[in-house]
Amino acid sequence: MRWQQYILLLLLLPSLVMADTLWMKNGDRISGKMTAVLGDSLSWSSESFGELSIDLTNVKAVSSEERFDVDITDSPRLYGCRPFYEDSRQWLQCSQYTLTVLAFADIEEATAAAVDGPPQPVPTSYTGFIRLSAESSHGNKEELDVNVSAEESIRLVDTRHIISGEYRIETDDEEQTDKRQLLSYQYNKFLTPVWFLSANTSVSSDDFKDIESRYVAGVGFGYQFWETEFVELSMEAGINYLRETYHIAEEDRNRPAFRWATNYHWYLQGRDKGPDLFYKHEYFVSMLDSSDWEVSAYGGVSYPISDRLSAFVSLQLDYDGQPPATKEAGDRIWLLGVDYGW
Repeated sequence: MRWQQYILLLLLLPSLVMADTLWMKNGDRISGKMTAVLGDSLSWSSESFGELSIDLTNVKAVSSEERFDVDITDSPRLYGCRPFYEDSRQWLQCSQYTLTVLAFADIEEATAAAVDGPPQPVPTSYTGFIRLSAESSHGNKEELDVNVSAEESIRLVDTRHIISGEYRIETDDEEQTDKRQLLSYQYNKFLTPVWFLSANTSVSSDDFKDIESRYVAGVGFGYQFWETEFVELSMEAGINYLRETYHIAEEDRNRPAFRWATNYHWYLQGRDKGPDLFYKHEYFVSMLDSSDWEVSAYGGVSYPISDRLSAFVSLQLDYDGQPPATKEAGDRIWLLGVDYGW
């Protein structure tokens, strides 16, 4: 009797080894082994049908015990992913995180995971600029001044680091009168290709608003709507703590605040290939007094005039719900200049 059990085990062994399952949109279910996704087709090895190449538009879902390095639409490369089908949804359990995809066809490429595991994080996007502009401003000041700003953004496999700074100086009869200085850092940790944790901090001073020093720090969540060659859009919300020291001590303010930020780029002909319409804002409202709020918005358009050099025009709006007694609530600044990008 024992030899009969051995024979049965040998007959079942191929199906045990090829334990992956493929669900087709027409209702068929095929056992076998997923080997790769290349182009628009899934490579599948079946004991019954042999080697198959299946159009992704016909694939509903896949469950596999194998690990793959995967490229999916609008996401950095994912490593060590095991696809599985659960709760009527296609999932990928990867070394970075576990995520769901809208459709199996969103997988653009899947190849056998590297034996030595995922590579060390390397920059997948490394961009920045140095910007010089002349300003025509109206509000608290109506002067001609100069603004220098810079930004560096490093996008790794599942993290993003953004460092930015600004130095604005206003001159009158070739003498320095007022200045503004800002240095900020932002860290994003992606939990999925679209959801991320966010931490931000900044330090600044602003003579134009009578601010001697301003410190901001906080955490929150963000959502990356798009991150493609043509469009980038992300939003963040969280809790920050603001500490502001004014030249007039009685106006000092310290408070926790809700923060909402947006960053948007529309590359009309593709990144670095034509006009770039951009917009960003940062909004704070005190958790202690809803009338204590402030917003800074910045938008415009830039156009490349050489490989690295671009011309731009933009408008910056600042509004403070509780400005110092000697200052106006709003500032409007037009910027016209050039930037060097990489």
